[in-house]
Amino acid sequence: MMSLLVMSEDVRSKPGIYGEVKKQKCFMLTDFASDEIDRLAKEYKMTRSDLLERAIRAGGLESAKDYQLEQEKAES
Repeated sequence: MMSLLVMSEDVRSKPGIYGEVKKQKCFMLTDFASDEIDRLAKEYKMTRSDLLERAIRAGGLESAKDYQLEQEKAES
C-alpha cells in the first residue's frame, strides 16, 4: 500500500482553479490503484492530485459506490 504526496508546498499555498488551496492529505492505496492513477495522470498530462480532484468533482465517487455494489452482488 502507498500514500500519496503530490505537488510542492509553494504550489499548494495558492488557490487553484476551484478557488481553494490544496492541502496535503495522506491515505493508503493498493499498488494497482496507485499504478492506475499514475498511468492516467501521465496519459492526460496532469498531476495525480489534479486527476483525483477532477474524478471526484465529475462524480467519480458515485461511480465508485456503484462499483462496490456490483462487486458485492457478484460475491453473493
